[in-house]
Amino acid sequence: MSFRNALALVFLVGALSTGPMANAAETSAFQTLVHDWYQDDFHVHPMSANYAGFHEWDGKMEDVTVAGHETEQQRLHGWLVRFHRVDAKSLSLTDQDDREILIGKIKARLLEEEDIQSWRHDPGIYSGLVTEAVFQTIKRDYAPLAERLRFAIEREQRIPDMLATAKTLIDKPPRVYVDVALENIDGAIGFFESSVPEAFKPVADPDLRKQLADANGKALAALKDYREWLKTIQPTANGSYALGAENYHRKLEYEEMVDLPIDQVLAIGEAQLRKDQVAFVATAHKIDPSKSPDQVAAELLKDHPTADTLVSTARDQLVALRKFIVDRNLVPLPPEHAPTVMPTPTFERALIEAEEDSPGPYDKNAKEAFYFITPPGDDLTPEQREDYLQGYSTSVLNNVSVHEVFPGHFVQLMLMRSLPDLSMVRRLSGTNSDVEGWAHYCEQMTLDEGFGNDDPKLRLGQIVDALLRDARYIVGIKLHTAGMTVDQATDFFVDQGHQPRPVARKEALRGTSDPTYLYYALGKLEILKLRQDWQAKMGDKYTIGEFHKRLMEGGTVPIKIIRREMMGTDGPLL
Repeated sequence: MSFRNALALVFLVGALSTGPMANAAETSAFQTLVHDWYQDDFHVHPMSANYAGFHEWDGKMEDVTVAGHETEQQRLHGWLVRFHRVDAKSLSLTDQDDREILIGKIKARLLEEEDIQSWRHDPGIYSGLVTEAVFQTIKRDYAPLAERLRFAIEREQRIPDMLATAKTLIDKPPRVYVDVALENIDGAIGFFESSVPEAFKPVADPDLRKQLADANGKALAALKDYREWLKTIQPTANGSYALGAENYHRKLEYEEMVDLPIDQVLAIGEAQLRKDQVAFVATAHKIDPSKSPDQVAAELLKDHPTADTLVSTARDQLVALRKFIVDRNLVPLPPEHAPTVMPTPTFERALIEAEEDSPGPYDKNAKEAFYFITPPGDDLTPEQREDYLQGYSTSVLNNVSVHEVFPGHFVQLMLMRSLPDLSMVRRLSGTNSDVEGWAHYCEQMTLDEGFGNDDPKLRLGQIVDALLRDARYIVGIKLHTAGMTVDQATDFFVDQGHQPRPVARKEALRGTSDPTYLYYALGKLEILKLRQDWQAKMGDKYTIGEFHKRLMEGGTVPIKIIRREMMGTDGPLL
């Protein structure tokens, strides 16, 4: 049903009748409208469709021209009007909430398109976009390799024009954006030089192989030309990356549904940082009171698997974690027993260190989930190899396994695929403070519930990661609303977040283009507050397993919506 017909049905039934039949008609029209929105959106953003598991647009690319952005802005405004026209009171409570979620998502898109306009200021968007577009065709086995090769060729053929357009769009870029784009583009070039030919090597069709060689060569030439152009604009790049307080507040409100004054949000993050700093000192003292907390943390990194046992260690951790979850009835588990744990495929290693890779919520072919661990490269010196493996110390790797798999991303995303009554909005909203907030919450919750028998080494690894997320919370706000510089942000991660300086520098740079990366700690705090309130509501009937079940049955939507539906009313999020 088209939107026009659906809307006509809404008005007609509303005029002729009242009561249950009218409500059913309104609900049906709304659900049709939601479906039409996603179909329209996937047509404009084919990479989003690919992620979701819809592959009708896999050879297409976004229109990044000025005219394309103008059309996109008009399209979004039109859809905003359509959703506002729907009489919320005529819908079920779940559909009312879905409507509110979509309105927020569209407002967030318009904020980016019209006010923030990263597409005019961040040249790294485009080199990243073209790399990800081809990477999507390789990453998952959702169709025969030859078919995916055709999609890759179609996308590669569009890369030269896209990068040429990008050079005409970029205006007043911040120096840090150009610096980061230059740091990353060699990896993109390496991807097209090595990973793309390697991934499609099994395809025997000589015509397809010739088309790929031609398209890949032109894409590579365009990327190398783009790199040289970046070098020419680097010396004079003097734009500002800061969103400003108003845009930051709006972004947080529209994307995460957190509508609090920025200073209040910041104060909450600072209080959490102080709490975790105290825990860091106390936990390190339990391990070795004769050394400083930072010395203890550094010593902890030396306890790590070898390169040969990295994957098997992660696999063993998952076995123990899953058993713990089942024994405690802690979290509902998806039908899939566990993801396949394996070394990251070589063509992905430039982009991934450790990742849980779930199929899209609507993917019907590529149904398997993976937990990838990237081993150290053969070209590393012994010292570099040791540094690399310290990033996978036993306690840190356990925390990663919790975050990525049990009971983190794998459980949440795969369980969502198995819930038959979950709406399209609930499956596709992907709110960061829910998705990353849940995974980060699990890191603390799993140990709180007894995993590891109160091992202080496991706890210290968890706290170090919590401090990283706390520092992101504060730095993101201050970079964009309080004049913090990248150097000051780097020092903050080192001094307050207890992170190694190389990590601190990368995190500070990330904050310039990912301003609301507070969502890890923010989401965790929202879940903890909801759990406290839910426990008070349920009294003697409360169980943590039932809480987690109800939480995840809400889908990957803002915690505000899940809170409303669990508690029966809105309430304080933090």
